[in-house]
Amino acid sequence: MLILMAMVSCAPDTFMLNKYVQTPWVNVKMLNGIEKAEKVNQNSFQINENALVSMKVIESNQFRSKFDLKLLEGDEISFYLYQTEADFEENKGLKIKITTSNYSIEINGKEVCRADSIKLNKGELHKINFHQEANLFEFDFDCNKIYLEQVGIPSTEFIIVRTNSKSRAILQGINNEENYERNYFEPEFNKRTTFY
Repeated sequence: MLILMAMVSCAPDTFMLNKYVQTPWVNVKMLNGIEKAEKVNQNSFQINENALVSMKVIESNQFRSKFDLKLLEGDEISFYLYQTEADFEENKGLKIKITTSNYSIEINGKEVCRADSIKLNKGELHKINFHQEANLFEFDFDCNKIYLEQVGIPSTEFIIVRTNSKSRAILQGINNEENYERNYFEPEFNKRTTFY
């Protein structure tokens, strides 16, 4: 008698990025369903509709994270920092919401800025940079820079990404760097234009 055995495997809810380069590894975890994100290559992934996904930078909680963002469909994406995946709350930590018409930043549920100078263009690559260092947070979107002083929230190793029911996007070229000592009195720092 011939017995056929089928092996059933299920898709994992986590995958690792940057395993083969000299940069901190990133553990990507789908927090609300295993179909919410897909690994594209060693430093890129696609986030699907209505997703909540965490990116954990291994062994670092004060870092600079750079990546390209391409909105494939829909109209918005939100990033949450100074949070953890285990204790995630919508109105906790720092939230950056970028839409096709504007952006807003909230700290612990309180909006601290909103403008239309930063917005998503569907199908275009946008360069994003998050830099957490002590009580200073820097957010770069293409050529626009936003600086927050006195954030007053402990840093974590997580960046949590959320899409709405219409939005899909690709985060590619993900690169994280450890913070090194910086001189905040250097001329470049004093030229910064936006402080909140």
